[in-house]
This record gives sequence, C-alpha cells and structure tokens, in this order.
Amino acid sequence: MSCRGATPANGQVNRPRPSADRKANSGWTFSKSTRPTFNDNLVLYVTRRLTERDRTILDMLADHRVLTSDQLTEAFFDSATTARHRLTKLHQLRVVQRFAPFVSKGSAPYHYVLDRLGAEVVAAERGVEAKKLWKQDRSLVLARTATLRRIVGINGVFTALMHEARQSDARELSLWWSAARCAEWCGDLVKPDGYGIWSAEGVARDFFVEWDRNEPPEAWVERLGGHADLADALERHVWVLVVASSLRREADLRRHLDRAGICAATATRDGHGFPLRDAWLPVGGTRREWVFAREATGGRALGEFRRPGRSWPAWLYRNSAPPLA
Repeated sequence: MSCRGATPANGQVNRPRPSADRKANSGWTFSKSTRPTFNDNLVLYVTRRLTERDRTILDMLADHRVLTSDQLTEAFFDSATTARHRLTKLHQLRVVQRFAPFVSKGSAPYHYVLDRLGAEVVAAERGVEAKKLWKQDRSLVLARTATLRRIVGINGVFTALMHEARQSDARELSLWWSAARCAEWCGDLVKPDGYGIWSAEGVARDFFVEWDRNEPPEAWVERLGGHADLADALERHVWVLVVASSLRREADLRRHLDRAGICAATATRDGHGFPLRDAWLPVGGTRREWVFAREATGGRALGEFRRPGRSWPAWLYRNSAPPLA
C-alpha cells in the first residue's frame, strides 16, 4: 500500500469501500492526532493492509524490542520522508507504539516498540500467544530503563549492516539474533549481545557483538573468555566485535584483549560509526578495516572442548548444529 493517497486533507482515513458481495469491515475514522479503539473492526481493517515490509518490521520489534525511526529508515526505506509517513500510519493503526526519551540537549528520535495489535499479528504468524510477545507495562518500563541506550546501540550495529546490504543484491544480513536468542544457543558459556551472519558474493561470515558496559577491563575480558571456549566447541573462531564507548576506552580494552585468546575487533560508538567501512580494528592489527571481508583469524590455537562444570552450549545439549557448522 502506498504511504500517500489514502488520507484526505482533513487528516481522516476513508472508510474501506465494501465490494458488491461483502459488507464494510470497518466503521470508524480517526484524525492524525487520535488513534482508534482496539476492536474487531480495527483488526480486520489492519490485517488486510499490512505490507510484507510492515510485517518484517513487526517481526523485528518482537525479537529486538525497540528500534528508532532512524534505524528503521536505514534498514527498510529509501527516504526519511517515506519512512516517517509509513511509521506514523503504523502507529495510528495501533500496530506499533512510540516514545521519545528525554535528552538534555536537542531532541531524540522516536523509539518504536510493538503495540497490542502488532503483537497479535506476529503471534498469529508464529502460532504463539500474544501475551508472550507484548505487555503494556513492558513497553512503558523500557522507555525509562537504564538499558535502553545499550539496546538501541546494539540494534544499531545490525540495522547499519542492513543498510549496507541494501546497496547491493549480492550482500545480505542473513541472520540476526538478539541477546535472548544468543543465550538460548550459547548456554552458560558466554552471553553475547547479538549474533549475525553477513553474506556477500556467496561467502558467509558470522560474528558476535559485545557492547561495552564500562566494567573494569579485567572483568570485561574475563567475560569475553567464554568466546574462546565457544570457538573450541564450534571448532572454528568467530569474529567478536567489541563496541567501546570512546577511543580512550577502546585503547584500554585492547591492552587486555590480547590475552583473551579470541578473534576480536574493536570500534567506538562516538568516533567511527559502527559496522561501516574502515570501522573495525582487529586485535593485533594496525589499521581499521571491513572485517567481514576475511575469515576470523588471530585467536589462540583451538583445543578440545571441555564442558566447564555443568555449563555447555545449549545447541550441543540439544544436538542441534550451529548455523554455519
């Protein structure tokens, strides 16, 4: 459906015109400043008008909790104007909710989360109950939580990659897992903030994302040590992309990463952008590069995997192979 043309000058949505063999499925109108009541008429009206892109956006919000208007624009739209119109329409139709967090200077972009009807759509397609995907208080708490900035930052790494992929049919972010999905897969070995597979020219590279929480560097590197055990379990190294809070913090972390034994690269969230060209500096390297162009190298020699205590990767426990194995 086009983002324009369906809304008249007075800001109201036209009632759907019934065909000759069925009654109208909606009996309401609303202005740009109001939202309709959640009822069966709204459900019928909306489900017939959601595009594949709309459904993909809802799917992503269900998995990754919150995405900003800027992130959704770079991931799905060719222009900010088209994105603004369509996201406003989805908000009016109650499939998404939005909020703008307080910032001391300037203004923050809208942050989008699932609304009740959006959760119903995703739940129906997945064959689960909507309450597993959405609760009103969950969205309200997220708007005020101290982890909002971290969640948005992690998601920004992946939406920037999606934007990069949209520049060529030969490139694709073919997999994106949230921290919750990673925890299911990695078990107790390590708890990464995200996992993805980047495909280009027929070659796939997988990677983990770790977001700097400003912990003491020694504790941070100890937490990353689980990636070395995971590499043993996988029988191959995987890129571990560490996003530091500043150039100074990045330099501090790099002094400790050498002994972690993992194949890692670092970037900062205030100096170079995220996964764009020439953003990542591999451990042991001297220049920033596009790390997805080569295999993960630089980690310690792989050893026999030994389950530490009662911990192990969940995919080994379930006898289910990891994506690239």
